[in-house]
Amino acid sequence: STGEVAVSPGLAGEAYAAVEWTLYPGAAAGSGSMYEDDGETYAYLRGDSATSTLVFAMGGGTSPTLDVNITVAVSAGGAAALPRTRTHSLRLPNTPPPTRVLFNGAPLGKSRFGGPASWHYDGDDVAVVVTLPPSRTTDPARVVATFEPHPPAGLDGLKGLLAASRRAKAALNLRRMAPGEHSSHLDPLGAPLAYVASAPDLLASAAGSPAFAATVAKARLRYAAAAKEIGNLAANVTKDADKLRA
Repeated sequence: STGEVAVSPGLAGEAYAAVEWTLYPGAAAGSGSMYEDDGETYAYLRGDSATSTLVFAMGGGTSPTLDVNITVAVSAGGAAALPRTRTHSLRLPNTPPPTRVLFNGAPLGKSRFGGPASWHYDGDDVAVVVTLPPSRTTDPARVVATFEPHPPAGLDGLKGLLAASRRAKAALNLRRMAPGEHSSHLDPLGAPLAYVASAPDLLASAAGSPAFAATVAKARLRYAAAAKEIGNLAANVTKDADKLRA
């Protein structure tokens, strides 16, 4: 028998309409690139491809500035592998909120939950995320982000503390043992675990305001209190178990 078979392209042949670049802090300058071809034929052997390149530089001074440039080089028939438009985003882990973000000279405002042509703070990842507006894939893009000269202390390691707190709270909730979960006013420590577990949302909300630094400091203090409280809770559970076995 004969018939028609629909063939779907694999991941190698997918034209990505959205691309996220992650820039880790520490370096004064750097670059990265992304190669693309049609993912299906041997056209790349004759040079049908495209390469997107990101170059960044971090300047110091009174207002630290991150300058990012994205360009796309297309060779031969490489444009066929590209979508017509593309949305780029930049993820900046372990970075404080910017005071200003410009895309090709135009300001991008803060959005609580993110979206095109905006920046937002991902509290879970302790990261700034800048999402550019959709544009022609081959158009160059420039992003300039300015930061406070004295960033808030306490960001280093904060992502891990927040994740550990959420895991601890989830485990204790299963046993209905999370301190202060339903009656924080009865918890002598003020339910520090509940506070730290909710800190990602608080950071996202406070980003771009003076409250951000205070939220970071409070989260670290409450984490220390939560660790102590959980330690005491574990000790009491052990004592109760010993009594049952006696």
